[in-house]
Amino acid sequence: MEDGQTMRVNLGVSELFVTFRVKPSEKFRRDREDIHSDINISIAQAALGGTVKVPGIYEDHVLQVKVSYYFYKRDNDICIDSTWYTIPSTVSFDW
Repeated sequence: MEDGQTMRVNLGVSELFVTFRVKPSEKFRRDREDIHSDINISIAQAALGGTVKVPGIYEDHVLQVKVSYYFYKRDNDICIDSTWYTIPSTVSFDW
């Protein structure tokens, strides 16, 4: 159901038109019929795997983060599965 969408309801000899208003969510965003949410994971979780709690519509879910076999560090950049990210110089890694 999209915001502003109107639905016709038959009531025997009469009809009722209902227009829906969908309140924006703080946890989720919509892409047509799909519902998305964003979560943050640490660099360690991205490299080594682990679990993360994800908000669901009715209850939270625990998802498994897969181990990345393609994790590299170079100066203030890291690469996770072929995508490079720049890390602020205030963050230090001792590895």
